[in-house]
Amino acid sequence: MLKAMVDQIVDSTDIMLRSWESRIESDGVVSEIKIDEDLRSLSADIIARVCFGSNYVKGKEIFTKLRDLLKLLSKINVGIPGFRYS
Repeated sequence: MLKAMVDQIVDSTDIMLRSWESRIESDGVVSEIKIDEDLRSLSADIIARVCFGSNYVKGKEIFTKLRDLLKLLSKINVGIPGFRYS
């Protein structure tokens, strides 16, 4: 079970690294990579693969809905401890 999870993490990370390599090759020696966006996508991809059995593209709707739900809950007083989103 753990080995399968590690394999999924490695696969996701390889995809991200290959995309960085292709950007560097196409841009030349100097290339700008927004790491925070890529790491956010990498984290979501790993979570989707390990927990839901899909990749980030398929699981993107789930993460979008969760983010929207957290934003909504932060705007209303629902009285649930730990659900303040800023």
